Amino acid sequence: MSIRLLVVFVVALGAVAAQTSRPSAPSGVKATLSSPRASVAAFETLRLTLTVSLADDAQPLLGLRRSDLVREKCVVAAGPDRRGRWTVCETAAADGALDLLPGESFGVSFVVRLPDGFGVGVDAPLMLQWVGAGSLAALRSNELTTVVRDARNPVATLHTSEGDVVVELWPSHAPNHVANFVSLAEKGFYDGRLWHRVVPNFVVQTGCPKGDGTGDPGYRLPAEFNDQPFVKGVLGMARGGEPDSAGSQFFICVADAPSLNKQYTAFGRVLEGQDVADRISNLPRDPARERPLTDVTVRKVVVSKPADYVLPEVKKA
Repeated sequence: MSIRLLVVFVVALGAVAAQTSRPSAPSGVKATLSSPRASVAAFETLRLTLTVSLADDAQPLLGLRRSDLVREKCVVAAGPDRRGRWTVCETAAADGALDLLPGESFGVSFVVRLPDGFGVGVDAPLMLQWVGAGSLAALRSNELTTVVRDARNPVATLHTSEGDVVVELWPSHAPNHVANFVSLAEKGFYDGRLWHRVVPNFVVQTGCPKGDGTGDPGYRLPAEFNDQPFVKGVLGMARGGEPDSAGSQFFICVADAPSLNKQYTAFGRVLEGQDVADRISNLPRDPARERPLTDVTVRKVVVSKPADYVLPEVKKA
């Protein structure tokens, strides 16, 4: 970040906070803002973690109000226009207070939504900073940099027991498969499903309600084979011996797999977390069943959709 950009950003944050002067922050206290995401679409929410730590030689912070840490307006965002604007926190402020003793730290996670106008037309850098309140009114976190993507397609975050995988869905290439995936995800169908098949240098697969690769949602989908090649990171829908036999099971390629081209329906790609899929593929497994020896699960799938995306009715075979 250039010196000029940093100065303008700090001035912008001060304007948003509307504070011409404020007392000094308590000595020895530090606020660190972090996120598992390297990029975010403008229509997505963004999960952040705030960690407040106290130096070993600092005075105790007693009666620290939780609502001073997470509140409706606690994080400022600045985009390419250098103008600071409040994000909107969608996590309810917690009641109560806590004591922070020397050498201790306290972390809290929360979800924010970006202000209108970010990520329209071009991928752009975004800087975020937490602003304190109450006894921490003078405290500011680090400046967290991420990227707002100019995204036009639905995005799904697979929260797995090994970490998060963020995928972009392709309604232009496989509209019915995307509609099916989104519909199942929003119903919670994928929550708790096993990664029941892991093949190094090939794919990792999940979405089977039986956990053994033989289950489906009670119906099958017409094939939507397309020209998207199955390279590393592409999502495909698993199927049986017939083309129109896909249902709910899907896989992520952990290597290029040209033998799958136009034989299976490609319906998305990994944006972030390919390392998570790679790690799952290399877990110790039962070679006979291609299943990890220790259960690995999809804890939850969260879908974010552009405002103009209309979920079509799923067509069944």
